[in-house]
Amino acid sequence: PLKHSWAMDSFLEMCSNDWRPQTIEMQPDVLCYRDELSDAERFTYNKCLAFLSNLDGIQLHNITDNISKYVTSPEVKMAFTRQAFDESLHVLSYSYMAEAVSGNPMEIYMTFQKDGALAKKNEVILKQSRILGENFSPRTFILTTVSNVALEGIFFYTGFLYMYNFARYRKMMKSSEMISYINRDEDCHLRFFLKLWNGLKLEHPSEFNSKLIDDARELLYTSSELEK
Repeated sequence: PLKHSWAMDSFLEMCSNDWRPQTIEMQPDVLCYRDELSDAERFTYNKCLAFLSNLDGIQLHNITDNISKYVTSPEVKMAFTRQAFDESLHVLSYSYMAEAVSGNPMEIYMTFQKDGALAKKNEVILKQSRILGENFSPRTFILTTVSNVALEGIFFYTGFLYMYNFARYRKMMKSSEMISYINRDEDCHLRFFLKLWNGLKLEHPSEFNSKLIDDARELLYTSSELEK
């Protein structure tokens, strides 16, 4: 019997999105990157991969090492486990793109060491992912849900937009195809966290006071400003 049928719905939706990055042949993008992109476009492509690839690694560990250990509902645990699998695929996808297309993948992976804006963004996301830490409470778990809404619903989308913009001009088409699969997963994850928020609101209504709502709004506002 299911207590949280919405979590099973999310689990099944994630499963229905099943795909593998290796099925996308990157050779056309290898040639496009080398022969068709301007220096500015190569710079943008590399920055997008640096921007995106760090996030899924953070999110994978956030789910497996931080959030899941506090989840007791079997069907919610199933949904988180499937999301962790998806994040693993995304890490592999970005690595696949960087190493197939770029001449220096390590420079992409380590961009945050030289790029102050990306370093600041990663620092904030890491801080948000550690809201729970060892200080678990219904309130910190709820705010962790909000931080995941920020990650899945705000932080990825500038990088996605640039990749889609390449495809508008018939460039880096395979990379855009890869991003479309990742984007589909992230939309599903976002819906899952929104359902989780509503489920927590039903089970812990006393936690949803004005202070928590203000903190949630501030977290989303700060995330939006950082993304801009």
